Amino acid sequence: MSTTIYRTTAFLFSIACYGAFLLVFLYLLAFLGNLQATPLADAFPLIRAWVPTSVDLGRDMGSPAAAVLVNLGLLLIFGLQHSVMARPGFKRVWTRVVPKELERSLYVLIASAVLALLMWQWRPIPTPVLWHADAAWSVALAWSVMGLGVAVLLWATFLINHFELFGLQQGWIALRGGELRGPAFVTPYLYKIVRHPLYVGWLLIFWGVPTMTAGHLLVQRIARDDLAGVPGQAYEHVHHPRLEMRLDLAPHDAVLAGFDVALADAESRLQLLARESHAAGCYIRRTRIRRRRANPASA
Repeated sequence: MSTTIYRTTAFLFSIACYGAFLLVFLYLLAFLGNLQATPLADAFPLIRAWVPTSVDLGRDMGSPAAAVLVNLGLLLIFGLQHSVMARPGFKRVWTRVVPKELERSLYVLIASAVLALLMWQWRPIPTPVLWHADAAWSVALAWSVMGLGVAVLLWATFLINHFELFGLQQGWIALRGGELRGPAFVTPYLYKIVRHPLYVGWLLIFWGVPTMTAGHLLVQRIARDDLAGVPGQAYEHVHHPRLEMRLDLAPHDAVLAGFDVALADAESRLQLLARESHAAGCYIRRTRIRRRRANPASA
């Protein structure tokens, strides 16, 4: 296989993986919003054929216990895939098998496939209902929150390099025969205000729905798992010391952020104590040596 053919194939593969992500992402929005039960589906009946199942509709739940177990298993698969493939150790091994210019695109493809599996096999748990928007204004507000989440999510990806995040840039560089470089750490716009704009966008998407059921509450775990699975530059924004005290709009994540800060503070204090203890030990040893030299008889 010639170099030109390989480079072209790598570029086309990155485009195909990105296209798969777009399709799965769009279906995820319809899946979370129960699109087949909205007035939009009444106006366009083809939507029900395109979106046969959703988080609350379209599949027999079976027993509640079985539904919870199946859904937890799906979430576990999703979380493991994101967490394991984001680890530096796994990446070092993975890139020995997969070319670096294809690593990100392949990650996007596998993540999209796992998310598609989750939506395909998801068991609705429609009760209990935490809230349900009946009034037109409340429904519009819920959809607006979800739309805002999509806007924040996409904007955040473009701020840090959307094309690198989803593998397109690597494919383009491979096509041109260039050299891949690691992403630089930057904090533009939203990243100066919020610890993790990508996470905030996901939370708005998952929570901005007209009807919040037990099943929907369970599937929102994807938001946290997705955070752990965003490798490279985007994930560094969570733990970078410059952003340790940034505002986080998620209440439960604010608690975790507090733990992060407390642990970091405790770690720094322990390191300081260890240095002071080491210095004190060295001082005591030097003092003893000087005394022995000054008074050999006492030694």
